[in-house]
Amino acid sequence: MASFDWREHRAAFFDGFHRSLPAYAEAGNNLIVEHIFDTPDWVERVATLLAPFDVFFVGPHVPLDELVRREAARGDGRLETQSVSTTPSTKGCATTSRSARRSRSR
Repeated sequence: MASFDWREHRAAFFDGFHRSLPAYAEAGNNLIVEHIFDTPDWVERVATLLAPFDVFFVGPHVPLDELVRREAARGDGRLETQSVSTTPSTKGCATTSRSARRSRSR
């Protein structure tokens, strides 16, 4: 049995996930989604996909040393996920939550 290589499937998975968000909103669902935007392109892509909806992007801005301290205190071994999302190329893209709902005025 071949092993699963996440790197091989990651781009397609997140492309589908991002495209599913407006489908949920269009169906009348209010969404609150926690998502780490690994690249600035993801932020732009999701913002474009959700343009027909009222959207709020909320993200913490925490110094890396404090983020590492908090993640270590959680004790679930996920330090690498958070520190990757605070690299200079994705500054401001760490753990971001979104709330989207269809604008009734449009």
